Amino acid sequence: MKKRGSHKCLRCGKETAYIEPCDYCEPKRMVCASCIKSSKTASKIDRKVICKDCWGRMPKRKAYKSA
Repeated sequence: MKKRGSHKCLRCGKETAYIEPCDYCEPKRMVCASCIKSSKTASKIDRKVICKDCWGRMPKRKAYKSA
């Protein structure tokens, strides 16, 4: 779920208007659009987002691909 307003990205520290939670970080980090590596709609109401840090870890990437 996107949050609107002036927020700070927890990955790069940039001020941005929209942030989304990474579904694969241990404490879910709120990341900006430039830190999101990929996102997809898993079902009609569920959207999966993976950040660039989690994309580099193969078990997390496999979990994202199989979702």
